[in-house]
Amino acid sequence: MALDFLTGCFGWRPTELSAFDGTGTQFLMRLLNVILVIPAALAAFGTRKHYLLIERHPELSQYPYDQHAGLAFFMTYITCVVIFPWVFVSFALLHKYYKEWTLGYGIINLGLAVSLTMGLTLQARFLPASTDGCTGSKPFEWQVLEGNQSFFERAARLDKGTKDKTESVCKDMVNDWLTACAVVFFQSVLAYLSVFFDGRERSLLNPMRPFFLLVMLILTPIVLVCNIFTKIIIPHLRLYTSFVRKITTQLLRRRWGKKEPDIQLQPRFRPQWTGYHMPKTKLMNVLNIEHVLLNIVEYLHHEDVVALGATCRAVREAVYPSADMHFRLKKLKQYACSTGPAPTSCIYCNAPLCTTCRVPIFHPTLPARRHIYCIPYCQACYYTSFASYRPTPTPNLATQPRRGPRRCKCGVAEEKQSFYDCCRKCVKGDVGQLQKERRRSMYAERVDKRYNQRLVLAHGGPGRGGIHSTSCDKLAPLSADVSTKAESSSK
Repeated sequence: MALDFLTGCFGWRPTELSAFDGTGTQFLMRLLNVILVIPAALAAFGTRKHYLLIERHPELSQYPYDQHAGLAFFMTYITCVVIFPWVFVSFALLHKYYKEWTLGYGIINLGLAVSLTMGLTLQARFLPASTDGCTGSKPFEWQVLEGNQSFFERAARLDKGTKDKTESVCKDMVNDWLTACAVVFFQSVLAYLSVFFDGRERSLLNPMRPFFLLVMLILTPIVLVCNIFTKIIIPHLRLYTSFVRKITTQLLRRRWGKKEPDIQLQPRFRPQWTGYHMPKTKLMNVLNIEHVLLNIVEYLHHEDVVALGATCRAVREAVYPSADMHFRLKKLKQYACSTGPAPTSCIYCNAPLCTTCRVPIFHPTLPARRHIYCIPYCQACYYTSFASYRPTPTPNLATQPRRGPRRCKCGVAEEKQSFYDCCRKCVKGDVGQLQKERRRSMYAERVDKRYNQRLVLAHGGPGRGGIHSTSCDKLAPLSADVSTKAESSSK
């Protein structure tokens, strides 16, 4: 197509819009040509009469009347005379030369619409907007200056010889002006369709292009104001608000002092067995003797001890007494799984494992116990003590710069834990679910350790009246497993 440059040039391409074929545009252009025939003829003949009237009587275009009255009727008359034959010519040419010469039709139609609009604009300076301004005494009082006759009264006296035809002259001029306005409307629509006729998506003459530009023209200032408000004004307001709040907090702390946090010690959990009547069974009577129980559980695996306690409520109370749970767990842990080298624990349930009851599994993607034993730092302590660590003494920071922060040793065991020790029960479970539970238990263990450290510091530390939580941490996995088995057996 000869107008391919409208889709972009030199690497630039317009915005992509909706594409369509030109069948509907061509149909509308022909329909408007047919509609324009009658209004253009009426406007041409009616305006010619008024133009000839002003030509015969030049005083109608002189002071005190509008000096461009003759030019206004002449432009309207000539444009309508050109439009009348043009609609027949363009109707015939559109059938054969639609895509190649449609832009030329559009330029001609646009020129005719502009010319007719200029003529009607000049007429609007001395004509009423509707025929309501031509009733009664209004045409005699329209734009009267210095006691002279109105334009319509003067035209009626010069044309008809009497002022009784003043209202008729006014209505004829206004009706012809309204007919020409209708011609302008249809001619403008025809010019728009013939100029913006290209249905290609990226063409500058796409019919949706003017609407897109209009929307962009309206929305661009709004988007610009919103960006200025959200990216400049609001951040500054938040900064000033944060600064004022910080200064106010500091002043209040200096005035009333800083309140120390009150850390309350949580009571130890104890199962509620008071409302339960414990039956006296023969097995319970035997297991209530502690040295007999310890001889029985000696060299037993951890899961076997838990299964023994889950036999019934009476046996569970004998193996795991609620009143002596703290010391009983230490003894059971000492006697169970005590064969071979130092026992390990299951990576999932933390159950103690000996040489015979542990099953090695290989999970290279499973994260190790990293950062469980790291000491948490606040921002100030990290940059003043931990991050400022230098492995070698630095006499002069100007010649030897400061080295990076010290790394923790929690990742040393990452490679060593490619093979994991697991109990026989967890081996049969789902790996994904077990890993999820393991991460949750590791996070809870880390929180408990930090909480216990804060308690030790708050109460003077171990050895000075503080609370030492090492024994509680070691017994937590076994007690948690016992509680779980106990609840399942009770249900």
